[in-house]
Amino acid sequence: MQLTEQFHIPDEHTDACDRLTTLVERHAGRVLATKY
Repeated sequence: MQLTEQFHIPDEHTDACDRLTTLVERHAGRVLATKY
């Protein structure tokens, strides 16, 4: 799920938002992998 689908973000911010989402997902995946 992309943040841009939930919130109406101007196009110029979409790339940064996608990058942030990817970072968060990668970090969350690492945390989950470490816990379990």
